[in-house]
Amino acid sequence: MALQGSGAISIGNLATEFGGGAPHSLTEYYRGGGLVPNTSQNNGVPTSGAISLTNFYGAAAYTNIHSVYRSAGDPAAYYYCVEELPWITCPTTVNLWTAWMTISYSGGNPGAWVSDWAYISGTALDNAQASGNTVRFYKANVGRNDLYGSTYRVYITDGISTGEVDIYMTFNYGFDWA
Repeated sequence: MALQGSGAISIGNLATEFGGGAPHSLTEYYRGGGLVPNTSQNNGVPTSGAISLTNFYGAAAYTNIHSVYRSAGDPAAYYYCVEELPWITCPTTVNLWTAWMTISYSGGNPGAWVSDWAYISGTALDNAQASGNTVRFYKANVGRNDLYGSTYRVYITDGISTGEVDIYMTFNYGFDWA
């Protein structure tokens, strides 16, 4: 939690909020120096030079989730079938899942999880599943030679702050005759 906004602050309060090695010194608590995050909430804490306890009013070790991103590449779900009658008969439609995508982030508390997703554009999908900080999407009844594109916004939270990332994905059933 953040330090108080007024009143007396001690070096012990800084150690409780930000950590650090004893014996404590104000110079170990410069913003961006490893213990005090370089965030807008901590703008009152200098990055170098003169420093005093009153610079720490409202400062906090916690930083909101930011820099949200997902595993590399656009997720896609493909199915390909070549029909060769009478030996191979391809289905008229298929149900496709994307692979699990890991949603990574900076800031926040460890152990954030995918909390929600929202349709943005393209073809609306039929389902999604989340497990921890991974997510995958599902499209039912993809017909022969159909190609769908969808963009969804995925939200990740640690219970205090939330970040988001847009994911574009494709679903394709390639079909051909032998």
